[in-house]
Amino acid sequence: MIYVDSISQALFTAIASDAAIVNSGTTVWLERERNTDAGFTPWIGVYYVGTQIEPKRANVSAPFEARHTFRLECQAFNGVDLLAARMQSYQVLWQVLTAVNTARASTGVVLGGAVDMFMDAQVNQPDTVPNTDGGGFSTVEANLMFEQRA
Repeated sequence: MIYVDSISQALFTAIASDAAIVNSGTTVWLERERNTDAGFTPWIGVYYVGTQIEPKRANVSAPFEARHTFRLECQAFNGVDLLAARMQSYQVLWQVLTAVNTARASTGVVLGGAVDMFMDAQVNQPDTVPNTDGGGFSTVEANLMFEQRA
């Protein structure tokens, strides 16, 4: 069976409970609007984008192959240096990708068994929102794809 909410929660938990992310004081939100408060940065948003389902033979134990896409938004703020905010948002992204990539057991179980494989990550151009002092918010987005046989 395909339970997208279980996958969303497993991805959120893998990120929010990662030691490096916890120790850096990063805020992690699931399915909430993009942060606009500098007090919550560094910040990570986790969003479900969609699922592509490919039917397989009906007589096998896993008749569907699903590819789930999630968007991660990794945000940083610097009051006087927008480039520094941009570099920090990339640092947050790499912490997240490391957390997701290592959130699998030695048996290859990914996200606690919620999915079968971490397939792909596509990083997009950062979105910046400058302030009047030369700094501002920088948000890097990444789309992550996971495969599930159900």
